[in-house]
Amino acid sequence: MALHRAHTEDEGVAADGGRRRPGSERAVRLLIAAAAAAVSAAGAALVLAGVTSPARPYVVLVGLVLGSGWAVVGWLNLRPDAAYIGSLTLAVGVSVPIAVSILLVLSSWWHPVGVSGALLGVTAGVNLLLVVRHSLDGGPRAAGTEGAS
Repeated sequence: MALHRAHTEDEGVAADGGRRRPGSERAVRLLIAAAAAAVSAAGAALVLAGVTSPARPYVVLVGLVLGSGWAVVGWLNLRPDAAYIGSLTLAVGVSVPIAVSILLVLSSWWHPVGVSGALLGVTAGVNLLLVVRHSLDGGPRAAGTEGAS
């Protein structure tokens, strides 16, 4: 199964000859990264500040799942199939907090509030790096086109 997409003639060509993702795909990836960074940062702020609010569990849950999922998937050069990327983002987003929780249990160092705040902060930072990458570089190149002309 190919993880990258076929290229069309209307795509832009970078100065070094590598084909870049089309503008609309870059814009969507930029928007997702910005939203993931914002909700992760908001969740980290709510958790670390000890704010109690009816919205806190929802913000934290979305931040943990979307934030950690997109922090990993956003760096991969995958074909632009929304269902595929969305499913992978949800799967990774659920897996990362579970893996962190298992590590906490195995290490007998159970501090879920502090660790969830730290995880949200890290995912916010990684997603902000994705925002910068998509803004400045025009987004990731499609896989397999590093030397294409």
